[in-house]
Amino acid sequence: TGSPAITIGTGSADPLASTGYAVTDEMTINFHFTPDADADGVLSAAQKIFFSTQRFYLELQTDATLKYVQYWDTNSAITLTSSTILPLDGATPTNIMVTFDANLTSGNVKLFVNGKLEDLTGEALTADNTSTTNTGWYFQQEIEHNNNEIFVGNQYVDTNVEFLGRMEELVIY
Repeated sequence: TGSPAITIGTGSADPLASTGYAVTDEMTINFHFTPDADADGVLSAAQKIFFSTQRFYLELQTDATLKYVQYWDTNSAITLTSSTILPLDGATPTNIMVTFDANLTSGNVKLFVNGKLEDLTGEALTADNTSTTNTGWYFQQEIEHNNNEIFVGNQYVDTNVEFLGRMEELVIY
């Protein structure tokens, strides 16, 4: 019953700090998954691969490209998109990697698909800009810390934006 999701965290503590190794100004996300087959290659709706409110999310767009958003505070974020169209054949695995280093002066956040650099942030911002479509990361700002759970395979436990496919491995370090 309901929509599937794997939940990381409880909502009462930062799930990225609960292991004793807090994610602050550097992070890597590595995820292997295989989207389900889709006859015409155009999805009827976007699918959340993973999601955490006002922290980050990865979304499979209707055109089978990827969109990654990462926040440094509750209303300021960068958005990266891939140009590669993922195969929607139900058989071909995909690997995405996101790297983050707040201390770089440009290219602080990078999105890779199957080892190929797809998108990266531009020159770092020197002042906060309240937008979710910034092209540069706010220099030396950590990723947003909050108690929001991380949902793998959906936007929330009770929504219908689930990822349709197989998930093999998710590592955040």
